[in-house]
Amino acid sequence: MEPEEEFLENAVTMAFFARQEIQQFLAWTNSSGPYGQAAAALLLKLDNLTSELKALRRQYGEE
Repeated sequence: MEPEEEFLENAVTMAFFARQEIQQFLAWTNSSGPYGQAAAALLLKLDNLTSELKALRRQYGEE
């Protein structure tokens, strides 16, 4: 595996675990409070980031 491929794979994996951690935080926190709203917004950003990383990984693999 090339270093770039490993980086992209690791980035997707870290995003996956970050999402799980934020979901756990939301389970412990009032989701309608300011912390819950901020965490929910982070989940959306993280989902977008994960999609972009996966697209980049696919593009890199096509070269």
